Amino acid sequence: MDFLSQNNLLALPPTDVPLVYQHNLSHLVTSLPYIDGDTDSQAMAQAQKLIQDEMKIMPKKDYLANLRLKDYRSSASIYLESELERIKNGTSLNAVDLGKYNPQTLLAPSQENDLNSIQAAITRADGLSQHNNFK
Repeated sequence: MDFLSQNNLLALPPTDVPLVYQHNLSHLVTSLPYIDGDTDSQAMAQAQKLIQDEMKIMPKKDYLANLRLKDYRSSASIYLESELERIKNGTSLNAVDLGKYNPQTLLAPSQENDLNSIQAAITRADGLSQHNNFK
C-alpha cells in the first residue's frame, strides 16, 4: 500500500485564506519583492515600484516608540551637568595626580642629606612597591 494513499493523513480544511494568514501572528508578516542575482534596469524599476506601492498601503507605525531613550538631563546629577559644562568650555580635567607613584620623584637631589626626607622617601617607596605588586 502506497504511503500517500493512506486515509489517516491529516489535512487542512479547504479555505480561500492563504496559509500564512491563518496563523494568529500573521499581522506581523510583511512581504516585499525579492530579486535574486543580476537584474536589468527595467526589472529593478518594477521591483522598486512594487516596494513603493506596498509601503504606501502599510500603516505608519513607529516600531521604536517603546524603546525611546530617556532624557538624561531629567535624571542627571549636578556632577554630570558640571562635567558636561567643563567639556563644552574646553577646560582641562583636574585629574588625580599620579606623580607620587613615579619612583624618580621620591627624593629630590636637595634632600639627599636630610634624614626626615630620606625616611619619607622610604615610606613612599614602600607604598609604591605595594601598589605595583597589586597591579
